[in-house]
Amino acid sequence: MDCFWTAFVDAKTREKTAKIAAHLEFKADATFHDLEIEPYQKTGHKFRFTTRHDIAEWTAMVFDVMLTAQRMGYRWVIAGGVDEELSLTSTGAQTAGIVMLTCWCWPTQEQDGG
Repeated sequence: MDCFWTAFVDAKTREKTAKIAAHLEFKADATFHDLEIEPYQKTGHKFRFTTRHDIAEWTAMVFDVMLTAQRMGYRWVIAGGVDEELSLTSTGAQTAGIVMLTCWCWPTQEQDGG
């Protein structure tokens, strides 16, 4: 399953934002897939990425994502019903330059194919 993350940063350049993303990836001890960097009017820039979790059982997946989140920041706020989706927000990133982090994941459903 994949989780979708957004980091809002106070960096004024794409290059500085890329350095912050690399530092966060190191802290997370995870591989960031599909990294996209773009300007963001309120803070400077934002970057989006996905993390992949090779866990089929939803409860274990939630735990794994929360462990990843804790390596990136603290004071996480959980929104919504965790049994249906996981939505996290933090303004306590452990990487300088990050103003806010968000994460969103949901359980995937296997399909029969026919």
